[in-house]
Amino acid sequence: MLQYTTMGPLMDIKVLSGELLEAHLPHFACLEGSDSSLSDAVRVVSGVDDNLILETGELTRFHVKLLKPSLSLTEVVVKTDIQIKTHLEVLIYRTRVRPLVLFMYLVPWSGSMMQTVKDDLRQLNVRKIEKPQPEISLWVDSKFSLKTSCHSEINPHEYTLNLVRPNFFEVYMKEPENCFDLELISGGQSIWKAEVRRADYGEVKRVVTYTPSKTPSLDEGRMANLSNRERLSFFRPDLITRTSRGAFLDEMEALAKHQPPVLNSYETKHLLENVSGLEEQVTCLLDMVDRKGNIASGIMFVVLKEKDFYLYEDILLNLQANLPENAN
Repeated sequence: MLQYTTMGPLMDIKVLSGELLEAHLPHFACLEGSDSSLSDAVRVVSGVDDNLILETGELTRFHVKLLKPSLSLTEVVVKTDIQIKTHLEVLIYRTRVRPLVLFMYLVPWSGSMMQTVKDDLRQLNVRKIEKPQPEISLWVDSKFSLKTSCHSEINPHEYTLNLVRPNFFEVYMKEPENCFDLELISGGQSIWKAEVRRADYGEVKRVVTYTPSKTPSLDEGRMANLSNRERLSFFRPDLITRTSRGAFLDEMEALAKHQPPVLNSYETKHLLENVSGLEEQVTCLLDMVDRKGNIASGIMFVVLKEKDFYLYEDILLNLQANLPENAN
């Protein structure tokens, strides 16, 4: 209503004792090239609901300095009609390997917004890909897009940079190359570019087939003498809570296409149309596999390893470390 927009994280600051003489509140604006009247347009807003206070302070490169501030819920804001640039950080996460799916976020230098990204990804089995960060800032409200040096599907096609929520791209590559580039474009100019190699996103080259006598990797260590059904029961809690939607669909399809099939067409239709919620669907799938016996459970492990390798390995390592001594 006051025609201001956020320019820094919202913080809850309380003085428990003594007197606060000075506070330096962070902002994520880039002063270089910004409107010359930016200093006059920046305020620190504090308070709740109708009891808001707008204060002026000294604007520095990364902070607004207040003398003897009265703080509570507080953040730095700027007039909406002022053009500003912002420092940016690129966050890249691999969510699947084959096909390769990347989630790419472009966010201001804000700890709270980066935490929002982590919260969004908490239920997914992701791997962060570390790359150098952009060296230039970008005008707020400018448009930018992402492109790759190989064939890919990118959604959305274009973004308008904002400071309220993370800016997010999904990159899908059915057959990823050994090495490819990611590049951010704004106003026809490249603002950031990075090379992504196979080692960055964790390609899994091993392809295994099921044999009733041995299940690779699972026959090692303290789970060696357990049947496939018993092993699946140990995996079950993590699979129910940590399997992603994409992995579930891939695993169900693989079980249906296996020769002989582990799931028939009626069972796959039932899972998709009559069972609601991802955790319920995974639970129902595990029940179906368990009822079909030890060989079906072994095939389930092979499919899991092929379709969601990092979740498989993570669960296995935790189980090997925490399995009771009497398990074998």
